[in-house]
Amino acid sequence: MRFQVMATLGPGTPCRTDPKCHELGFYADDLYYTVGDGSENEVGKLPILIVGFDKEGYVGRAWNLRIH
Repeated sequence: MRFQVMATLGPGTPCRTDPKCHELGFYADDLYYTVGDGSENEVGKLPILIVGFDKEGYVGRAWNLRIH
């Protein structure tokens, strides 16, 4: 559930302003997390995890971008 994801991974960043979230069909209140270190803090510049929630707050889907 949303509260468990946030307790484990932190508050995350809402998807509302990120074009990658929108492109992938995530909702504005879904969350993305950058993973690792780097100078860029934009989606697409670091490995990311996007977590989507259903109306009850359960994780409905997740997407990750790995940078090699």
